Amino acid sequence: MHLSVQLRPWFIKDPPLPLPVALVEARQAGFEGVEIGAHYLDWDHPGDFLALLRGAGLRLSGVHIGGDIFNPENVRRVRGAIDRVATCVQALGAPFVLYSGLLLDGKTPADLESEARVIQLAAQVCARHGLSLLYHNHWWEIEKDYAYLRYIHGHTDPALVSFCLDLGWVYRAGGDPLKALDLLGRRARYFHVRDDSPEQVWKGLGEGSMELIPLLKKVATQNPAWVVIEQDDIAGSVTEAVGASRAY
Repeated sequence: MHLSVQLRPWFIKDPPLPLPVALVEARQAGFEGVEIGAHYLDWDHPGDFLALLRGAGLRLSGVHIGGDIFNPENVRRVRGAIDRVATCVQALGAPFVLYSGLLLDGKTPADLESEARVIQLAAQVCARHGLSLLYHNHWWEIEKDYAYLRYIHGHTDPALVSFCLDLGWVYRAGGDPLKALDLLGRRARYFHVRDDSPEQVWKGLGEGSMELIPLLKKVATQNPAWVVIEQDDIAGSVTEAVGASRAY
């Protein structure tokens, strides 16, 4: 099982830590790969980032579009540049584009139909670049018995759209991560893992209230492409925190 880490915790520190430092520390923490948000990349000049990755001895597990969910204007900007982003991801050698849905107020049937169509079109662009699109969930896909997740699962082409199942968001939304995993089946190819607390503060693995051992055993049976530690809310050293989660 290949282990990666999301770079966002380094970037949201105050002050933010530079990308070269984040990559070196990710490698020091024992990870073989990293994941990054598309909005952090220079889409038209990927060579500098590729050189940093190679210098740190890291692989790029995936690039995430739409992860900055509370900045919808920026999410729409990145979505609108899907071809440029996919060209960049291809040059960086990553196999996956993670694609988050829009945080919609209504989620009417028309909204769901439109969103599924946008996801499908984005997946077609990714496929032309030799990439796989992975739909990434937050909490709203899990509400009402996984209604949104079920819709995306049932209205997108399995040959083009797979899933990055974010287990922490499933739990926080009141869902059962094991049930979500059964729902998606083999289309869940990539996972985000973290722990949560009753206060809704993200924790390192084993530090919160999630029953992680049976869940991680189930994930392992999927033979996932990557399992990614995504751990926000880190007060101290990012390297130590993500390293402890990796060891868990």
